[in-house]
Amino acid sequence: MNQGNLGELIRMHLSENEGIEGKTFVVTGGLGFVGSGLCLELIRRGAVEVRAFDLRLSSPWSRPLKDKGVLCIQG
Repeated sequence: MNQGNLGELIRMHLSENEGIEGKTFVVTGGLGFVGSGLCLELIRRGAVEVRAFDLRLSSPWSRPLKDKGVLCIQG
């Protein structure tokens, strides 16, 4: 890779919130360990609404999700 290509790659870097801010997301398995972490990270990065879709009605991570405004949907 030459210096010109490297400079172009550096200029193309997106912010960590690019494509997240102001959007709505649905996370399947949102009440599990990984899904709940993803939900909270989406909220932290500026998602306007996050919905956690899961077979369970609640989990150990339900309260922190609801406290941050995540809508938990059983289905």
